[in-house]
Amino acid sequence: MHNYFIKLILSLCLLPIFAFQAFAETAEEQLQHAKAIYDAGEIKQAFQLIRQVAETGDAHAQSLLGIAMIEGKDIEQDFDEGLRLLKLAAAQDFSGAAYNLAQVYRWGLLGKADYQEAIQWYQQAADLGDTKSIYNLALMYRDGMGTKQDLARAVELFQKGASLGDGNSMHNIGMMHVTGSGVNQDFSEAITWLNKAIDAGVTYAHWDLGLMYMKGYGVNQDMHQAFASFKQVAEAGFAPAQGQLGTMYYNGTGTQQNFKEAFKWSKIAAEKGMPEAQYNLGKMYAEGKGTLKSDSLAYGWAYIASLNKIEPAVDYIKFIDKAVADGKLPKDFISDGKQMARNLINEHGLEVQVPEPSLFEKMKRLF
Repeated sequence: MHNYFIKLILSLCLLPIFAFQAFAETAEEQLQHAKAIYDAGEIKQAFQLIRQVAETGDAHAQSLLGIAMIEGKDIEQDFDEGLRLLKLAAAQDFSGAAYNLAQVYRWGLLGKADYQEAIQWYQQAADLGDTKSIYNLALMYRDGMGTKQDLARAVELFQKGASLGDGNSMHNIGMMHVTGSGVNQDFSEAITWLNKAIDAGVTYAHWDLGLMYMKGYGVNQDMHQAFASFKQVAEAGFAPAQGQLGTMYYNGTGTQQNFKEAFKWSKIAAEKGMPEAQYNLGKMYAEGKGTLKSDSLAYGWAYIASLNKIEPAVDYIKFIDKAVADGKLPKDFISDGKQMARNLINEHGLEVQVPEPSLFEKMKRLF
């Protein structure tokens, strides 16, 4: 008998680590352990553990493994098996799996979008109380994706999501009150909902609230409050707000004029592709405000902004072209500036293209 217990203890010690964890932990604890392994860079072992848990029939693990197989991230892509696992999990009323299926069909992860199929899965998850699905289902009805546009239904769903604490739903109710879509236009009510969204953690709602204060919609116009709202969302990385902050610092609107801050925020926004910020940045390089003066960077950024149809930038480029034609600026001013624009576009991955110089333009540079 003594030898039997020794052999039993030794056999348990020799069990594979994942088998021991399966014996010692609940399925959810094993998935938490898999996440820790994944975060530590042990990708293969993490998915091996998730697969083991999924094979026990656990819906959460099936959902995780299924969406990973469809995306083909960190694991071999397999659409059929991924769908099978997601549907098994959804059949157990696991809302995360139904949501994942909706996302797969909505965004065409299988090769083609199917909005009607997406709506069915969003509805299943929404019925289970999944706030992300309630919110996305509302968007589908609002925009008429896979169904006839139904603003009243969209508002109903946004309100349901809001009642469950979903900040994105609160934000959308606010914006529908701004536009009068599906509800009466009511700027005061819009501001109430935007503030609720902010309290729920929706940082980008600060942008819309800032616009309300800037325009004086539903409140007295307050440029200081507008600036404060824009700063909140700019610091969170929202490019339009970053560009707006640059403009307000440059003009001293709602804050003390500060060219260095204007340059900092305009540069951040310009490099993210904001056309107005690109023009403002070029202007600051031309004037030497907030930075050292640079003719090539001034022309480069202004030229990019002109390609984005920013009217003051177009006028600036015409002014420079005439100055070169009149002999007031050197002949290579334009060619150097356009080359700078190409360099900036390549460096920051901007979605504009500077035309290559024609043969005639190249020949002109030789004389």
